[in-house]
Amino acid sequence: MVAVCGTQVALQIVLNCIQNGRGQENNNKGLILKRILLTLAVLIALAPLSAFGFAGMLSTDNGGLTGTGDWGQNFMISWDVTQQADQSWFYQYTMTTLAGAPLYDNEVSHLTLEISPNVPSSRFWGFSMDGGDVEFGSYDGITNSMKLDWGLEDGATTYSFYSWQAPVWGDFYAKDGFSQTYDEFNTIRNTGFYNADHLLAAADGSVDFKILRPDTETAIPEPGTLLLFGLGLVGAGLRKRLLK
Repeated sequence: MVAVCGTQVALQIVLNCIQNGRGQENNNKGLILKRILLTLAVLIALAPLSAFGFAGMLSTDNGGLTGTGDWGQNFMISWDVTQQADQSWFYQYTMTTLAGAPLYDNEVSHLTLEISPNVPSSRFWGFSMDGGDVEFGSYDGITNSMKLDWGLEDGATTYSFYSWQAPVWGDFYAKDGFSQTYDEFNTIRNTGFYNADHLLAAADGSVDFKILRPDTETAIPEPGTLLLFGLGLVGAGLRKRLLK
């Protein structure tokens, strides 16, 4: 992965501007410039501390999920995808009843997530699996997928992991044992399962009943990085204007 540290670049721009303005401290314009650039430097240092991530939810109540068994009428999946300081991503998927209660006897035995082709397993780590298996291949109708099997006798309601892959829109499928009410297995998938994946940028909520899942591409700079570049450019522009 080739990564560019926007923080370092922007700080360097500001520091260069400060260095170039030191010889003019006796000049009012030079003093004003230095104060402005020092303020920009503080803002740049604080910008990476802001959280960056996405959250969304689909349910059988809003038409976002299609399922069988007990899950077909009472299921909700929510996700939180957050970028870490090292530019990796933390993915967490939580499955509950519509009321947000645990699924109890009908917990999830495995969760299958769509991933893009040619993603090596080394790009994923830190699974909340309790000893369960992680398999890559074609599972549950998803050609390129990652299947997360829970290791305990009872299934889980939350699955999480880390990845170098940035989030894009895609599909999921989950399954448990036999329904206690209906003569079929408990299964669930997003309603947009058979629709083409959107190329829209990751965002809060959902697009065409899709969820956020790992892409082939590596992590992209967070909005804070764009702010850093912008502040650096503003500093350079101010110096030029004040020295006229």
